Amino acid sequence: MKSRMAELEAASQVRSTAGTEIRRELDDQDLDISPAVPQASPDPKASFSSARESPEQPGSSSHMPAGKEEMPLPFQNMADDDGVSSALIGSPPPKKRRTKASRKANKQYQRWMDLLPALIGPYLRHIQQTYQATALPPVPDAICGACSHGPQCDHPKYARTVLCLFMHHFQSVRVTWCQGTSLPIALIEQGLFPSAPSQLHIAFSLELLSFFRALFTKSTDAVNSMAAALNSHYRTRGFRLAHSDGEEVLDPFRKSMSNALQWYECVLRRVEEKVEAIIEATEPFSIEPSTPEKSASSVVPSSESKPFGPPPPPNVRESKELTLQQTCARFLRELCPACFASAMFSRSFSSGCDFVVSLDGNFNHRHLAERGDCPHFWKPKFFLSKEFVDGVGAAIDLARNKSQKEEKKRGGKKGKPKGKETEGQAPEGKVGDSVPDAAIDDCEKSHKAGSGSTVKTYMELFDDAGVMALICRHDIPLVAANIDTPGEQQKYAIALIQHLFSLIPENATVTVLYDVGCVLNRSREKYQLFSDSVSERLVFATSIMHSYAHQHECQLVNNPRYRLGIGLSDGEGTERIWSQMTSLVGIERNLSRHRRIFMLDCRLSAIAEGSKERLGTNLKKKLNEKIPGHEKTGRDAVEKSRKSDQDLKELWDHQKRQQLSVRAHAPARIKKELEAVLTLQSELDEIEKKLLSTRNLMNELHGGSAISEGFMDDLEAQQRQVVEKVEELYASLNVHETFPELKGIDAKFITTLFLARDLKMNIRKRAISSFFEWDKLNQAKGGREVAIGTKLHQYARNAMSKRAPALRRSIKRFNELCEKLASLKKAVWCIPVPASLPEDLHDLQHNSTLMEDVWVSAAPVTTYSWLYDMDL
Repeated sequence: MKSRMAELEAASQVRSTAGTEIRRELDDQDLDISPAVPQASPDPKASFSSARESPEQPGSSSHMPAGKEEMPLPFQNMADDDGVSSALIGSPPPKKRRTKASRKANKQYQRWMDLLPALIGPYLRHIQQTYQATALPPVPDAICGACSHGPQCDHPKYARTVLCLFMHHFQSVRVTWCQGTSLPIALIEQGLFPSAPSQLHIAFSLELLSFFRALFTKSTDAVNSMAAALNSHYRTRGFRLAHSDGEEVLDPFRKSMSNALQWYECVLRRVEEKVEAIIEATEPFSIEPSTPEKSASSVVPSSESKPFGPPPPPNVRESKELTLQQTCARFLRELCPACFASAMFSRSFSSGCDFVVSLDGNFNHRHLAERGDCPHFWKPKFFLSKEFVDGVGAAIDLARNKSQKEEKKRGGKKGKPKGKETEGQAPEGKVGDSVPDAAIDDCEKSHKAGSGSTVKTYMELFDDAGVMALICRHDIPLVAANIDTPGEQQKYAIALIQHLFSLIPENATVTVLYDVGCVLNRSREKYQLFSDSVSERLVFATSIMHSYAHQHECQLVNNPRYRLGIGLSDGEGTERIWSQMTSLVGIERNLSRHRRIFMLDCRLSAIAEGSKERLGTNLKKKLNEKIPGHEKTGRDAVEKSRKSDQDLKELWDHQKRQQLSVRAHAPARIKKELEAVLTLQSELDEIEKKLLSTRNLMNELHGGSAISEGFMDDLEAQQRQVVEKVEELYASLNVHETFPELKGIDAKFITTLFLARDLKMNIRKRAISSFFEWDKLNQAKGGREVAIGTKLHQYARNAMSKRAPALRRSIKRFNELCEKLASLKKAVWCIPVPASLPEDLHDLQHNSTLMEDVWVSAAPVTTYSWLYDMDL
């Protein structure tokens, strides 16, 4: 045991000088964009002699070649922006955080950018030599960088001691190089990645960086944890980093590891781009990807594409032009071969269309404005540029302003959108029927994403509010956009769709699943947000989870389960993508702005790669297990209905025509006046109750005096006059003109029917809100989710208890209207009377009649059994 302790002590003494060098490099590599803060002066006993570059040949001068700087002195970087040492004047007052990169950071990043191309060749040679090797060659204690002149090189040589970190140990290596090469190149040829472009003291094994990179792609950006774990692992194995006085260095690898991982990822991206360029140059047919400059000036970028890469031979140039648009861009084919590797397109929407994609925004991936930005070092693979997105937004605003000006010229009357047929009829070439505007208005109000003016992020605190992504039906990310506005504006979705159409053939059809696809589709038709060539190949639908929050009329058209050709695609793949990125939410808020994009882009790339690897397994599972199960369930339902497939299709078409008819929905003017009638009726009911209670109270106190009786009679007479005014208000609605099938039915019955209809809609909306509140209160039941806390629980219960009596009164009023309708109804009218609702809210939650609308039209005797058969 004593001998083991002696060995550990000796190892610590041997590495003491390297420890001081590490501390000094950490100071050099501190690229934080915040102002410099005073730091403790280095240990005067620490030796910096071994960290300086010295000529290898004795007697040679110590001058440095161009581009190689001397190591700064211990107190060289202690001065603040005014040139006054902060350590000499004590604690300075706090300064406002700098939001732009410092000059030192820009200089350091530029050195890295100049160095990256030179690192690709040595990196590829090392990978080729060590590929599939069971054991890596040991790194010698001295490395001599190879020069292009070979052994006859007469350039001045320089040397430096570098601490090299491996998986299970670290060692100091003496590196020698000449003016014809550089220290980073000499290191990477030996499988070591530098932590700085110059004046470096630490290098990491490529295998170690590769392992940490794989860990990052599968978890999160945990540089602090990885550096601490590596240091702890070294200490366990007897490798301790210490100063010259024996004091152990705390946190020695964090900043160096962060820099090395960042620029190692940049090298890998350069290698990937180089490989892609070679492959694309050899492909005979390809589509040029769209750039923001091509489409920022118009609402829709031109779908005309030109070949890129080397020019084709003259004998194949003509055939290339003929088949140019028959394949998708290589970028898409590499991401998801199942979607974009096909060579046949132009499928109709009813038969499945060519591509089914979904998009959604996430406002959790924010960035604090005070954290500022760093020099740009990364070209995103998935993210659209801000210029392109803003150009699309400007084009949308221009189209809307043009439409508003044309509307004013028509005298304020809203014209019919170009290409839009009468409501309730499907435009030629489109799928399904049109949703009434009143239903779309309700969908827009019920979704935060429906209105771009809805504030989701406090932009005084954040400069980036979130991310919107577009993915294919196999949950593989295709393109993303950074959200820098408070709300989810339509320009992000339009930009993503435009970019997708620029990468696919000109005859390919696309179905887009979006939370508020109905709202975006109406904007598309009203303002002509896409060119005709794109619009005729594009349809919208809602995602499956959000579709049930839409109006029933909207669900009949836009629910993916009701739409032919979409199959079992649910449009919720973006939610599954966000769940894999939740670990980045807290980290990216405190990063620099560009590094946040770098981290998100790397994570999307890792998710796309993982989804592609699992693509075959998932498709096999769905084809062999999921789809047969769904087919069996559907066939059992058809057999239970005792109807043929043709009969069911006719019943479904008839149901959609009836429920999407304009007559099934009161116009906006009538609806507003009916709401006013409903409000007046509720107030009259309250007045009647108060008058009755007041009369009873006066009789108890005064014994029914003549004066009090006279006052009460006058009040009741006025109340009866108001009731008559309400009936006159209903008579002015001209319901018979809108619903001619109600002609000949008693006006009192129709008035009561419409009041019951609107009252039930109001009850259903308030009841569903209460049910959601109950779910929140019970979310911790059985450990299903995290409890909301006792204080918030009591506050919610008190708020709910205050709203419950009003809801019960509305239900009671509705039941009275149902009884009144039953007494007024005549069999010849053929209008079904709505069923009453239970007044107990818990019973109401499980009562299916709550979701049934009140029938406001005559129901003729017909063979359409969907009206009464529960199995359909």
